[in-house]
Amino acid sequence: MYIKMFIIAAVQGITEFLPVSSSGHMVMLEKFLNYNPEGATLEIILHLATLLAVTVFFNKKLLSLFTLKGKDRNPLLLILIGTIPAGIIGVLFNDKIEKVFDETSYLPLTFLLNGLILLSFYIGDKRVKRETNNSPLKSFLIGIGQSLAILPGISRSGTTITVSRWLALSREEAFNYSFYLLFPAVLGALALKIKHISALIFTPLYVFGFTVSFIFGVVSLFLLKKMVVQGRLYLFGIYTILLSILLLTT
Repeated sequence: MYIKMFIIAAVQGITEFLPVSSSGHMVMLEKFLNYNPEGATLEIILHLATLLAVTVFFNKKLLSLFTLKGKDRNPLLLILIGTIPAGIIGVLFNDKIEKVFDETSYLPLTFLLNGLILLSFYIGDKRVKRETNNSPLKSFLIGIGQSLAILPGISRSGTTITVSRWLALSREEAFNYSFYLLFPAVLGALALKIKHISALIFTPLYVFGFTVSFIFGVVSLFLLKKMVVQGRLYLFGIYTILLSILLLTT
């Protein structure tokens, strides 16, 4: 039982941040391991762990967002605007989205689409001659990119960072803004599922899973930042395209 939990928690921690779609990998993994304990409880505890990982990783930057004054509060407004598209879709289509997570037949297509999005990062990254700051319109467009990641197989971080580079945000700002958007996205998703949580969340097995997911999450954040700053995000696209081909041929 602990071995299965370790595998699932480690995969969640790694893929939650790397642009390969944690939801797509979790759907595959749970089918492969035949392990889906207590409905949404495991999903909630692992998302809380990765949320803590982001909080620890960005602690100083997050604190600065809430200590700004007057007109300098603009970053919070941009985060709110970027959250709107996915928020609307999540609320209106929550039941239909949950049913999608029970299927695996569409994963080759969504992994392929994710790969193409990430490969376009290379083009968008190279075309940037002059980097510009974020804006309300850019935030909304990035938010539309984030809404695509509601589908398992499409990466939230991958789409938001890629769209950000196409809109000429710097690599570091694209990375930072992508994970600022993670907080309302994850909290909103958890709010829709919190009613399904059970007392198992306090058991040693789930505490173990939380810890594993947190540790791997922090490590993957450092790795992703390095890959984005070096302009090598597209390499993950090659991986998801190969994964799509593997799923189609097996």
